[in-house]
Amino acid sequence: MPGEERLAAILALAEESWPGRAEQMKSLESNVRELCAERGLDWNTMTDEERQDFINDVVHEDRQCVQ
Repeated sequence: MPGEERLAAILALAEESWPGRAEQMKSLESNVRELCAERGLDWNTMTDEERQDFINDVVHEDRQCVQ
């Protein structure tokens, strides 16, 4: 099976295995946008790198990172 067909099949199976995924993703996206706004940021104008940094900061904000 070609790679694209294989990927489509895997994605279809994954979607079936997680009912309500689309609704949960919309809710999570809304939460992230709200958190950005609370911190004076606009998710829509952020670059992919800024978004990744923001999420990383949120995930790790409770622990001290050593650089």
